[in-house]
Amino acid sequence: ISNLTVKFAPLASLFNWQPVAIFNPKGTKIVLSKNDTGSFWVMPKSDNPKKNNIQLKFKLKEPTQIVFNDGEKILFAKGNIGLNLAKKKIYGSINLDSKNQGSLYLSGYGYWDGLEFKTKARINKLKLGIVQDILGNDSNIITKGDINGDLRLAIKKGIISCKGDLMLENLTLRGGILSDTLSNNNSQIKCNNDKLNLTNSNWDYGYLSISNSLEVLFNEKEIESSAFIKIKDFDHKPLSLKIKLPISIVDRRFLFGDLDSDFNLESFPLAAL
Repeated sequence: ISNLTVKFAPLASLFNWQPVAIFNPKGTKIVLSKNDTGSFWVMPKSDNPKKNNIQLKFKLKEPTQIVFNDGEKILFAKGNIGLNLAKKKIYGSINLDSKNQGSLYLSGYGYWDGLEFKTKARINKLKLGIVQDILGNDSNIITKGDINGDLRLAIKKGIISCKGDLMLENLTLRGGILSDTLSNNNSQIKCNNDKLNLTNSNWDYGYLSISNSLEVLFNEKEIESSAFIKIKDFDHKPLSLKIKLPISIVDRRFLFGDLDSDFNLESFPLAAL
């Protein structure tokens, strides 16, 4: 940090009944390296929230450099971020720009101890290769593709709402639970107030070709999905699969019900697997 101004906001402190400190850094560089568990950041734990009864506000008027893995990837951040340590709440807005791999704008609020938030995301020509760059060469995760779109998403008292859409192009994923490459040329996620849709989406996974549609029904609190699965370069009737999975959010935690599935293996060449 080449220059840092710190001041207390008396009116905001009086209004919130807790001290509010404002930080105005300039020429800031934040260097993040993975720890032994592969995490860049760990939130501190406190059994007594009154010990941290303070709000911190960061005004990033000038671009702040966020450096990953000793300079392998650099993001530039601008915005206004607030942390209410007593309530474990983060709020404000931030724009992350990679200069050559797209940008991500986020605004809203959320809590880091559970699922309750309201956010707006604007994604502009974001290349997923940036995730692979951030994770570094020692990771087995492969991410490629482009994302564009605007999305508003909120969870309040267990009720989900959203609006907007996202475009996915030339998506390629591998690593983690994916032992083979999962790819998709073009998909669209559409969301309105009561459901999220992923329709007519065609995927390749290893030697399998998958045509899939998915709906997340917020009012019915249920995920519905149907898929047709074929073996590439093999003439046969596809495997038909339909599933329903109840979902709910209780005490800021996702809960899943009993999975209901229906599948048809007629003429599907299991021996070819």
